[in-house]
Amino acid sequence: MQTNDNIHKYFEGDVQYPYADVGASELLHISEVTQENRRSFTYTCPYCKKGLRPRLGSKKAHCFAHKPGDCCELDRYIHKTAELLLKEKWERNEPFEITMRVRTECKDLKRCPFNNDCEYGCITEGTKTFDLKKYFTKCLLEKKIGEFVPDLCLIDETGIHVSFPEKS
Repeated sequence: MQTNDNIHKYFEGDVQYPYADVGASELLHISEVTQENRRSFTYTCPYCKKGLRPRLGSKKAHCFAHKPGDCCELDRYIHKTAELLLKEKWERNEPFEITMRVRTECKDLKRCPFNNDCEYGCITEGTKTFDLKKYFTKCLLEKKIGEFVPDLCLIDETGIHVSFPEKS
């Protein structure tokens, strides 16, 4: 799977645990760990909160591993890590964009010379990119809304956690 910010490339191949939490929900990728700094952090699993240790051998790909006797569900680890990576991305001073398929109807159907030839009127389909930071001011992890608990909740300046931008 390919994304614009290449998050998924870290979950491909043989490496099952490429990230560890190093405090305050800050994730560290295994590529940032060296023989020299490997003892500079306490590594924990983002999901189960048990200890991880960096494996930096010369034969296999570098990765984090649960300590002997500990383990957790890989799919839950990936899910929690993805939530935290998205939250970290939100906190950085850069756009937080999504690209969506959109349908646009002609705004002047009465004067459109092609309207009579089209079964559904003049409708075009395409993609549009939105920077969610223009519409929302906060990103919260797992905020309960009624009976629903979204992984990430985007909230606007009024405190309302609703709608994406309308068609323009």
